[in-house]
Amino acid sequence: MCLARLILWLVVLGCGLSSMAVAQTQMPLRFFELPTSLPNPVGAGARAAGLGFAFIGVADDATAASYNPGGLVQLVQPEISATGAYFLRVEDPENASAIEEQKLDTLSLNFFSVVFPEFFIKKRKVVTSLQIQRSFELKDHLDFFDASSNLAFRFRRDGRLFNISPAIAMGVTRNFSIGVSLNIWPDVFSNGWETETTFFQGADRQISSKSEFDFEGFNVTAGFLWRISELPKLTLGGVVRTPFEATVTHRNTISRPNMEDVSFTETLDMKMPLSYGLGFSALLTDRFTVSLDVSWVEWSDFRLETPASSFFFSIPTDVGSLDIVGLPDFREASRSDTTSVRLGVEYVVLLPNFLQWLRRDDLLIPLRAGLFYDPEASFEGADDFWGFSLGSGIVIWEFLFDIAYTFRTGRRTKLVMRTRDDVEEKRATVYEHNFLVSMIFRF
Repeated sequence: MCLARLILWLVVLGCGLSSMAVAQTQMPLRFFELPTSLPNPVGAGARAAGLGFAFIGVADDATAASYNPGGLVQLVQPEISATGAYFLRVEDPENASAIEEQKLDTLSLNFFSVVFPEFFIKKRKVVTSLQIQRSFELKDHLDFFDASSNLAFRFRRDGRLFNISPAIAMGVTRNFSIGVSLNIWPDVFSNGWETETTFFQGADRQISSKSEFDFEGFNVTAGFLWRISELPKLTLGGVVRTPFEATVTHRNTISRPNMEDVSFTETLDMKMPLSYGLGFSALLTDRFTVSLDVSWVEWSDFRLETPASSFFFSIPTDVGSLDIVGLPDFREASRSDTTSVRLGVEYVVLLPNFLQWLRRDDLLIPLRAGLFYDPEASFEGADDFWGFSLGSGIVIWEFLFDIAYTFRTGRRTKLVMRTRDDVEEKRATVYEHNFLVSMIFRF
């Protein structure tokens, strides 16, 4: 079994022939490969989401610990913040006769943080915080039917990766600050995911494989924020997320009808890639802000290295035998590095004397929008994804509320079928909807 991208090779001998023909002639091997998606990064906070996640050069709330820790210095009050998210992904296959449409949704705590009161070291402002973030989503479903062999299989993966991160930022000069977050990925509270793959011959279950993966690791996010000018306020930010090797405990159970279950446990080493980015923001008026981010992820360095634990079973089918081989290692996969570009705008609407009954003179309503190009690393290369976002918010006393909606779409390879002479891909168009609500209490 592999980890972030489960690969199963299904070798079907003599597909499309009668049982007699199969007995007489050995045909070329046919492979079915399930390149399930890599861990899907999850952005933090509704304000950043409303800006299309173009937040490296803005970084002026608690989520700066994730986007650019150097921006934490901009916070002037201690605060507690939380973000909830509802995520819906619809996958529309290009060949509906072979692959079923999938609708996957998740309701989760996206981000929670506490920012502590500022203090000074040799007249330099220091801000510290502690946050929990849901950083990666691991959710993928696939239902496939091969009419030539009357074979079907069902794949399910559900889980997430979160980190606990203490962060600190310091103002080096009046216009330049640096910060760092220490990201602890603990093996607690089901930090990992589960997979289940089931094969059917007609209506009869032939074999199923269930796995649990527990994830543990550590890395660092470091960033800087440079205020280039005051009028207009131009800001440049940068961030680096260090690569790291995570330890994953994998427990697997294989079940077959009328036979004893086969179980094993192994330890996997998973190399997470280096990522980095630059962000620019411009406060063109006292109410209008534009932000632009460019970020890179070196997915070509992603690796799953594991002991040589694999399984092999043979299943009789209507057109021959089906050999199922689980491959535990995919070091030779040719993924491409990805480059994302994000653009966000924010305009603050001022409604004077709107809240007199609340003993407040003015009401500020920010209106946000964003566009982004956010490619997704695939098994061989990268798939193009595009999206947009909308958001708003309101301030009432010491409470700040933000809401955002993001839409992202692209085409993803769901299944690859190979013979010695040909390769056929089964692809699906993906539509992702993400709704986020944030609350900040400043005290």
